[in-house]
Amino acid sequence: MDDLSSLFVGAFILTILIYIGCITYVNHMRTSFFKYIKKRNYQLVKNISIRFKDIPRRNTSGYAFSTADIIFLNKEIFLLPHNKPIMHISQSSEIVPGAQDKYKLSYFSIQQNILEIKATRNTFNITFTLNFENKDFALLSVDRNL
Repeated sequence: MDDLSSLFVGAFILTILIYIGCITYVNHMRTSFFKYIKKRNYQLVKNISIRFKDIPRRNTSGYAFSTADIIFLNKEIFLLPHNKPIMHISQSSEIVPGAQDKYKLSYFSIQQNILEIKATRNTFNITFTLNFENKDFALLSVDRNL
C-alpha cells in the first residue's frame, strides 16, 4: 500500500513538473517572437473571440481555447492564445521565430465585425472566425494588408 501511494505522489509531481516545463517553453517562444517583431510596425488587438471549423478529430485538443490576442504584421496574422503556442497565418513561407504552428492563408473575408480566415496546414483545412465586435480596430486596414 505504501508503494502505491508513493507511485501516485511521484506521478503527480512528475505531471506538475512537465506542465511547468511546457509553460516555461511556451513563454520562452513568446519572448523570442516579441524580440523578432519588436522594431516592426504591427497592430495588436487583445482578447478576440475565436471559433474554429473543420478541425480534424485527432487535432481538437490544440484548439481548446476561445479567446486570443491577435497581431497583424505586414501580410501576416499571428494568433496568441494564452498558455498555448503562437499560430502564424500567412501566404509566405517565412519561418518566424517563436511561432510554432504555421498555416497557409487560402482565403479571408470581412463581414461586419467578423474576419473569417480559411487556411491549410499539411493535409487539412481549417477555418478561423475572429469576432472584432466591441474592439477599437479598423478591419479594413487588414483587408489592404493581406
